[in-house]
Amino acid sequence: RSTDTTYPLSLDVNAFPGYTFEKHLELYSEDMDLKNTYENPDTIVPAEVKGASFEQGILNTEVKPLSFNVLVFQKE
Repeated sequence: RSTDTTYPLSLDVNAFPGYTFEKHLELYSEDMDLKNTYENPDTIVPAEVKGASFEQGILNTEVKPLSFNVLVFQKE
């Protein structure tokens, strides 16, 4: 993981036939001191990332620095 640079991620899921890519969710903030609290539980929330491509079993997307990412696939 990079602490300061967005980087490309390429994931080959051909070992799991019959799956399609549904969405890329990301938990991220540029402010590393920002946090959710009891009083403000939605300060940082997951957001859907646009721009990912899925062709011939290969997912290509980008991952922001120090982010938490969920890649969702659906069985056809």
